[in-house]
Amino acid sequence: MIKKSPYFLMAILIFGLWGCGSQQQAEKAVSEETAPVVEEKQPAVTEETEETILEETKEVAREETPPIEEGTTGKQAVSKEEKIQVNSKPDDPPDRAGLALSTPNSKLKTEDLAVIETKWGKIVLRFFEEDAPGHVANFKKLAKEGFYDGTTFHRVIPGFMIQGGDPLSKDENRANDGAGGPGYSIKAEFNSRPHLKGTLSMARSNDPNSAGSQFFICVAPARFLDGQYTAFGEVVEGMEVADQIVNLPRDPRDNPLQPAVMKKVYITTSPE
Repeated sequence: MIKKSPYFLMAILIFGLWGCGSQQQAEKAVSEETAPVVEEKQPAVTEETEETILEETKEVAREETPPIEEGTTGKQAVSKEEKIQVNSKPDDPPDRAGLALSTPNSKLKTEDLAVIETKWGKIVLRFFEEDAPGHVANFKKLAKEGFYDGTTFHRVIPGFMIQGGDPLSKDENRANDGAGGPGYSIKAEFNSRPHLKGTLSMARSNDPNSAGSQFFICVAPARFLDGQYTAFGEVVEGMEVADQIVNLPRDPRDNPLQPAVMKKVYITTSPE
C-alpha cells in the first residue's frame, strides 16, 4: 500500500473542486443555449413584398373613401350614396328615394261637349274644332248665352234629319218657325267631313255664308250634303233621342205636332 503524503492529498482535493466547478459552468452554458426563448421572427422584406403591401394599402383606402362626383370640392364633395341616404325617407317609394322621376308632370287633356236636354233624354255632341273653328265657336257662344234654351226642333224628316235652333220657335206662332236667327251670319267652312248618321251640321239659305244659329242632326247618311254644308260635330251619346224626335207626328211643314223643346243647351267638358 502506497503511503500518500499530506501534500499529495491536498493537491487531489484542490483538483477535484476545480473540476466540479468547471462541470457546473459547462452545464449552465449548455442549458442557456437550449432554453426556449419567445422571440418574434420578422420575415425578410423583399421588393415583391413591398409592392404587395402597397397595393393592399391602396385597396383599403379605396374601400373606405366613397366615390365623389366630379366638379365638387371640400364640403360639396358628397358621394352619390350619401345623397340617396339624405334625400330619402324609410317609407318613401322607390321613385322618390333620391332619384329623379322620369315621368314629366302633365295635365289630362279635355274637350268641350254640347248637351241638349229634352223630355226624351239628352243628346251629347262633340265638336270638329279643327275643321270648322268658326262654327264651333259660334255654337258655344250661343249655348253659353242661353240662346238655344226653349227653342224647338221645328223640322223633322224621317230618314234624313232633325233641325232646330230658331229663336222664333219659342213662341206659339208655328208659322214663322225656321225664319229666325241671331241677327248675324257666319262664313261657310265646308270641309271633308262626311254627313253620316249623327253628324252635326249648320243650316243655311241659298247663300253659302248665311248660317247663323239653326243647325241639324242627321239621323241617316246624307252624303249629297258633303262639301255644301258645314259639318262641325257629331253625336257621341243619345242618338236614340234623335231617333224618337224624328218619328214624332208632324204637320205638312214637317213641324212636330207636339213641340220637341230643347229645355236646355249647355257646354261641358270631359276627358278625351
